[in-house]
Amino acid sequence: MAQRVFRDEKALEKLNSLVHPAVREHFLSWVKSQDYPYVIQETALIFENEAADRYSETLLVVAPEDVRIQRVISRNGWTEEGVRERMNAQLPDQVKRELADAVIENLDLEVSRSRVEQLHRYYLQQATKSR
Repeated sequence: MAQRVFRDEKALEKLNSLVHPAVREHFLSWVKSQDYPYVIQETALIFENEAADRYSETLLVVAPEDVRIQRVISRNGWTEEGVRERMNAQLPDQVKRELADAVIENLDLEVSRSRVEQLHRYYLQQATKSR
């Protein structure tokens, strides 16, 4: 299926129109059952789907393209071509950086961990203010 939709824009739009509303509905249901100051939803296409306004904050996690490609190949066993097809269906990182409220550079684990802890404290503070 992935080979077809990432090579056919109309097929990808059709798939997204089915999947994304269902994922959103499930997330909203899940949020109601949570008892935490804040929750995070992973959504790779938040800017492509013009959905950022549904959230109080957006967080972008990035790594250099070659690093991402190698990580996906290692993790999923996909070909480089398959990874690039998916990446080409997304906005460029520079555009997403300009749209995101915060960014984590995911290269060095300790640096990433420090940034996550910093953002966690910020999100807790924001959640406390909004209550």
